[in-house]
Amino acid sequence: MSFAKRLREARIAKGMPQFEAAHRLEVALRTYIRWENEEIEPRVSEFVAWCRVVEEDPATVIATVDPEPAAAAS
Repeated sequence: MSFAKRLREARIAKGMPQFEAAHRLEVALRTYIRWENEEIEPRVSEFVAWCRVVEEDPATVIATVDPEPAAAAS
Protein backbone atom coordinates (compact mmCIF):
# COMPACT_ATOMS: atom_id res chain seq x y z
CA MET A 1 0.00 0.00 0.00
CA SER A 2 1.29 3.47 -0.78
CA PHE A 3 1.83 6.01 1.97
CA ALA A 4 -0.72 8.30 0.30
CA LYS A 5 -3.37 5.59 0.44
CA ARG A 6 -2.51 4.83 4.08
CA LEU A 7 -2.71 8.55 4.88
CA ARG A 8 -6.13 8.87 3.26
CA GLU A 9 -7.54 5.70 4.84
CA ALA A 10 -6.40 6.63 8.35
CA ARG A 11 -7.86 10.13 8.00
CA ILE A 12 -11.19 8.79 6.78
CA ALA A 13 -11.27 6.15 9.53
CA LYS A 14 -10.98 9.00 12.06
CA GLY A 15 -13.83 10.86 10.34
CA MET A 16 -11.53 13.78 9.65
CA PRO A 17 -11.88 16.01 6.57
CA GLN A 18 -8.71 17.04 4.76
CA PHE A 19 -8.88 20.63 6.01
CA GLU A 20 -8.98 19.44 9.63
CA ALA A 21 -6.01 17.12 9.12
CA ALA A 22 -4.05 19.95 7.52
CA HIS A 23 -4.98 22.31 10.34
CA ARG A 24 -3.99 19.82 13.06
CA LEU A 25 -0.69 19.17 11.29
CA GLU A 26 -0.09 22.89 10.77
CA VAL A 27 0.43 22.53 7.03
CA ALA A 28 -1.35 24.21 4.14
CA LEU A 29 -4.42 22.38 2.85
CA ARG A 30 -2.80 22.22 -0.60
CA THR A 31 0.26 20.53 0.92
CA TYR A 32 -1.91 17.93 2.63
CA ILE A 33 -3.86 17.28 -0.56
CA ARG A 34 -0.58 16.84 -2.46
CA TRP A 35 0.44 14.19 0.11
CA GLU A 36 -2.77 12.26 -0.50
CA ASN A 37 -2.39 12.61 -4.27
CA GLU A 38 1.19 11.25 -4.17
CA GLU A 39 2.59 14.50 -5.58
CA ILE A 40 4.94 15.00 -2.62
CA GLU A 41 5.78 13.19 0.60
CA PRO A 42 5.82 14.68 4.09
CA ARG A 43 9.04 15.40 5.95
CA VAL A 44 9.94 13.02 8.76
CA SER A 45 8.71 15.51 11.36
CA GLU A 46 5.40 15.84 9.49
CA PHE A 47 5.10 12.06 9.25
CA VAL A 48 5.60 11.71 13.02
CA ALA A 49 3.03 14.45 13.66
CA TRP A 50 0.59 12.70 11.33
CA CYS A 51 1.06 9.45 13.26
CA ARG A 52 0.14 11.27 16.46
CA VAL A 53 -2.94 12.86 14.88
CA VAL A 54 -4.32 9.55 13.59
CA GLU A 55 -3.01 7.57 16.56
CA GLU A 56 -0.82 5.25 14.49
CA ASP A 57 2.55 3.79 15.47
CA PRO A 58 5.23 5.11 13.07
CA ALA A 59 7.03 1.74 12.92
CA THR A 60 3.81 -0.06 12.02
CA VAL A 61 3.01 2.45 9.28
CA ILE A 62 6.51 2.16 7.81
CA ALA A 63 6.28 -1.63 7.84
CA THR A 64 3.02 -1.59 5.87
CA VAL A 65 3.92 1.03 3.25
CA ASP A 66 5.46 0.14 -0.10
CA PRO A 67 9.10 1.25 -0.24
CA GLU A 68 8.75 3.06 -3.59
CA PRO A 69 8.81 6.87 -3.28
CA ALA A 70 5.91 8.83 -4.76
CA ALA A 71 8.04 10.20 -7.63
CA ALA A 72 8.92 6.68 -8.80
CA ALA A 73 5.24 5.70 -8.96
CA SER A 74 4.55 8.06 -11.88
